[in-house]
Amino acid sequence: MRAWFLDHAERLLTSLNGVRSAGAPVVGALTGLLAGLYPAWRATRIEPADALRR
Repeated sequence: MRAWFLDHAERLLTSLNGVRSAGAPVVGALTGLLAGLYPAWRATRIEPADALRR
């Protein structure tokens, strides 16, 4: 069992490269940015009093 795990862990670690390692945080940052901008954009389109009534 241990040998199987070590063999697969080595394959996983060697399959990671710079593009994947740098790309994941970039994709996460873009997703977070879009997830924050869309509600903010919608909030700018309504009056504060209307937002409080909802």
